[in-house]
Amino acid sequence: MFQIDTKLFLLVGSLKRYETWCKIKSSEEATKTLSEIHLGIKNTVDATPDDIWRFAERLLQMRKHCFKSVPLFSSAASLYAERANQWNALSKCKQNIMAAVASCVKGIHLATVQMMVNDESNKTTIQHHVIPLMRDILARLEKVESVEKNVRDGGHCFCTPFHRQK
Repeated sequence: MFQIDTKLFLLVGSLKRYETWCKIKSSEEATKTLSEIHLGIKNTVDATPDDIWRFAERLLQMRKHCFKSVPLFSSAASLYAERANQWNALSKCKQNIMAAVASCVKGIHLATVQMMVNDESNKTTIQHHVIPLMRDILARLEKVESVEKNVRDGGHCFCTPFHRQK
């Protein structure tokens, strides 16, 4: 476990860059950095989606690092969704994996709530960067076949309040 945390910790520089690009409203650079984070996790960090989720949870609990948890929850959700698409026949496993995706969406939701508590000026950052991530995760959730409606609804319920805020 410690070894995996160390590997994920190496991403902190990229997470800081992502946060900076989002806050100075440079969408192109933020998107590029987010892609680097996703690729770094997928190709170089030998960690499971569960490991990434746990690391994101730890960052979320450290209130000043809650924004850095968002791309990690997004990466974990991507890896969970890929895993679900690979396991076509095992619907019970797929349900558990999709519940984990919904848990990632919940983590992003909690991070956005904390970001608003920390600084009201984060609202535009949330609208321009975090909500699109949540929509992307939900789109992936919709594409996975044979997922029960209550699992999909669980993911949607954490996004709905933020979709409506303008």
